[in-house]
Amino acid sequence: VIDFCWANINGILKAFNKCDAGQYLQWCYEYLINEKVEIFNLIQVKIYLCATHLLKNTIDKYNKLIGNIVYSTCYAKSKC
Repeated sequence: VIDFCWANINGILKAFNKCDAGQYLQWCYEYLINEKVEIFNLIQVKIYLCATHLLKNTIDKYNKLIGNIVYSTCYAKSKC
């Protein structure tokens, strides 16, 4: 489990998968959209992002830029 720090994500991808974030996202796209199941075996370590934390980080970023989102109406609905 890691936070949403791109340095950590890139470090894990480079150390374990020998790729960068762009290549990893391309592999994910090929696996999910083009249904190339053989790609799943290329990826030794999979990165899973928690939807609740992703939503919280998105709300925080939005609030810094624009504001006006209340956690009780948005964040509470996304609990895992």
